[in-house]
Amino acid sequence: MFVFFASIIKSQSNIENIYAPSAGYYSGGFLNLADDGLDAEVFLNLQNKLGLYNNMWAGQIDYYSNTDIVSNISFGLNRAISKAISYDLGLGSNITFSNEVQTTPEYFTGIDINGFSFYAYFQENDITYESWFKPKIEMLSSPNLDMLFYIYVENDGYEINCNVSRQLNQGIIGGVILVYENYSDELNYQTQDDSKSFKISNTYSRISIKAYLGFLYY
Repeated sequence: MFVFFASIIKSQSNIENIYAPSAGYYSGGFLNLADDGLDAEVFLNLQNKLGLYNNMWAGQIDYYSNTDIVSNISFGLNRAISKAISYDLGLGSNITFSNEVQTTPEYFTGIDINGFSFYAYFQENDITYESWFKPKIEMLSSPNLDMLFYIYVENDGYEINCNVSRQLNQGIIGGVILVYENYSDELNYQTQDDSKSFKISNTYSRISIKAYLGFLYY
């Protein structure tokens, strides 16, 4: 399955962490085509030389399905400890625009050590983890390609991505992402007389290939 794909949230975006400038502002928009329809994403990021930043993102924007528009607003500080080590601290809010607007605050912290990044996100009683690793492979330097590995872990499962990309020019990024997902859902049921309750677990895993084209302005 080939789709157009992009992930934009600050500290949660593998594309952004490669190509975004260290200071100033940058914005963009993405048109995503998948087997379940067409949607769009937009974002705006601001960052100063001290490392303070503000990011705004909205996705799942469409007019044909019952999906809800989702958004994230975050504020943070990214500072370097040395040439090879930097840390990130911040807070944000995940917003879902459904019949009732749902807001979930989160706090996050992360560290980058010579191309390896690890982040933890704290939401109420839930913690999720993300990690990026950008290896230096000599055979990719000649065609001007980048490779990035990404791992996402939550209570219900995990996801592993391998992203091979190329910055076609200053404002256009293209690439292919190989994705493996493994998630499980747990459902609670009760008999009609409420005398018994039981749980059913549904586990699924899949492999997909995504092709994306992104536009970035700064």
